[in-house]
Amino acid sequence: MTSPLDVWLWPEQEGIRAWTPYRTCLLHASSPGPQNLRLSDRHLRDGLEAIALGQALHPDIAEFLGDVLATGKPVQLRLARGLPETWMDFPYERLQYDGQSLTERIVVAREVPFPSDADTALSAAKAVALNLWPLAESIQPTAELRQRRPCLEIVPGRKLADRFMLSRNQHDYGLLIVVAHGSEGQHDAPFRLDDGKGWSLPSGRGMSALVILLACGSEDGNLLAYGRELLAAGARTVLAPRGKLDAKGAEEFLHGFLRDWLDQGLSVAEALRRAQIDDPQRYGAQRLYLLGEAGLRWGAMEAPEYATLDDLQIRARRELQETTPVTALSELCERLTLRHYQQYGALDEVRLPVDESEEARLLQRLYPMLDSLSPLTQSWVTPLLAYLAESHDHRLLPPLEERRRRLEQRMPEGLPPASHHHWAKLYYRQGHYALAARELVAGLSRLAPEQRLRQGVGLLGALMNLLIDQAMVEPARRIELALDLCLSTRNDDLAPRYRRNLVDRRARLALRAGDADQAHCLFRRRWQRDQGDTRVLNWLLYLSAWHPVAQAQEYLDKTLDGFDPAALNSDELVGNEGYLYRLRALAAWAWCHDDSSVADRIAPAIPFLTHRLLDHPDLDAGPPGFTLAYLSLYAHRQAPVWKDRLPPWGCIAEALREHRYFLELAAFAALRGETDEARRALETYQAQRRLIVLELRRLPSDLTPPDWDDVVIRREERERTGLLETLPITAEHLLAQGLLPL
Repeated sequence: MTSPLDVWLWPEQEGIRAWTPYRTCLLHASSPGPQNLRLSDRHLRDGLEAIALGQALHPDIAEFLGDVLATGKPVQLRLARGLPETWMDFPYERLQYDGQSLTERIVVAREVPFPSDADTALSAAKAVALNLWPLAESIQPTAELRQRRPCLEIVPGRKLADRFMLSRNQHDYGLLIVVAHGSEGQHDAPFRLDDGKGWSLPSGRGMSALVILLACGSEDGNLLAYGRELLAAGARTVLAPRGKLDAKGAEEFLHGFLRDWLDQGLSVAEALRRAQIDDPQRYGAQRLYLLGEAGLRWGAMEAPEYATLDDLQIRARRELQETTPVTALSELCERLTLRHYQQYGALDEVRLPVDESEEARLLQRLYPMLDSLSPLTQSWVTPLLAYLAESHDHRLLPPLEERRRRLEQRMPEGLPPASHHHWAKLYYRQGHYALAARELVAGLSRLAPEQRLRQGVGLLGALMNLLIDQAMVEPARRIELALDLCLSTRNDDLAPRYRRNLVDRRARLALRAGDADQAHCLFRRRWQRDQGDTRVLNWLLYLSAWHPVAQAQEYLDKTLDGFDPAALNSDELVGNEGYLYRLRALAAWAWCHDDSSVADRIAPAIPFLTHRLLDHPDLDAGPPGFTLAYLSLYAHRQAPVWKDRLPPWGCIAEALREHRYFLELAAFAALRGETDEARRALETYQAQRRLIVLELRRLPSDLTPPDWDDVVIRREERERTGLLETLPITAEHLLAQGLLPL
């Protein structure tokens, strides 16, 4: 059975949103069809006239629905509550496409709750039919229902129907059917009894989930208006007719619909569509309209699509800890796509309910299911995976970059602005800094200043990181201020994480400015708040290796506590895990402090570091390369016997060069006394930075310094003086000039 394709229309401030899992756009027409086109639902339904979809609809919606129908799938068109009446009443299902009526291809649900959550599966196992049909009629639509369906209670006549409705709680009944003559009067009671009196359902005791009205309605929709009243009284879904029914058509509809809905578990929308296909005379199912929830099903169901969003999040987190199929996680991703479009009209800041400790597992579980997700969901999950891979598995960065190119071709509206943050991190980790700058400029340029307060945190944070790496202190401080303003307006559950990250960035910025004391103060305060954050401890030890502080021995003891380099596994550590930064800090300590005991503790990790650096060119060369560089400096100056344990310096340098660590290469070469090599690395670094600045000049004006050229010239002069003109180069000198490897 082919699953129907969900198509939504809902109102937004700037137009009508047309949405499918494959694409979305805004429609700016005031009504679905031309104002001068008057379509008769009765004439179209009864075959008295025919009109093609392209003639009846405005071109933009005709094109949109035409693309949907071209997939060959049955279509479930959901018209959200709140749409203007002209959009709600339009006879979409009566039009023709490729010369064929859409009746067999499309079912329309009107007055659908908005925003939506899960489809509903009914736990109530009881059903009732109120038979107000005169006994004298030759055809009795409910005659055989009781024998075929024991769960269905038949209540004959007005008196028993009144008693039933007043004595029972309708919430206990999943299905309520009313079979009667209709009054066909817009302002009368909806039903007409044998004695000519009007009758309606009392709604004071609630309403069943699904209400089916089998009575003649007026062509102007009196029973549709009544159906909306029943929705307001608590019904989830109502099937009501526009125009006259006949008894035979009602009987055939009931048997077919109940077979598909009660027995086969189809949704109301799909069961109705099948019944309409089986109604060639057009006096039964084809006259029924669906109001309310399209996905309502009979019976309790455990499938993820029937879980609420909150329950889905709980299930998805449970799946991260298990080896079971990721059904809830997949459904959660799809549901979040629709929910964010419905609430915000965009996919910015869609996120999954995981904390930092679960991110590696999320990447492992989410990446294999990427192809099974719908295109719109892929448009935010793919950059999320790039963000996670940047930290936890660099092997995935090249295939994700290729996916990005394909995504752009399928997204005519462009990628969500905040997603440029994730793509920038992908390029940043691969050393393609100009491309990273281009992504950040693209994202920030698409956000108005007021939008930036909410959606720009990730973009600004990544931009600050880039500026710190490129040693542009003044522009980084400008971005620091903008980022701080953004965070001053945030009180969500991500705000503490963002604020911690800002403290870390301020500390690294202080190091670039040559202020080691301020950097230590900031990292120290972070450590006092978050004793379990080993990355902060790694930074404290790394800084105290270069810059003596009173707490240095405390940092060293805590870092060595539980340290076991022999346990490192190059097949498992495929990102920039904290263990790599611990090794970097210890190696810097061994070199700066001439500490042979620490060097000996690191020695068992050298085979792992060498294998990681030289045999895995797709993984970031920075942390293992820096560690081996410090050990090489240690061996170069203090322990020549170590040279046999380490790969040649030229191999280490080449790996760092390939990943574009040019400033760090210049610093290491200067410390080794290799002035010519330091000059070449520095010139390459400065040329790269000038290319990056060309991209950054396109940032919004309030984020840019008064004069980029002046910033670059002053920084280049400081770097040449610090690395090439002051000899000999010492650790203290590099630290004061803000040139230590970060």
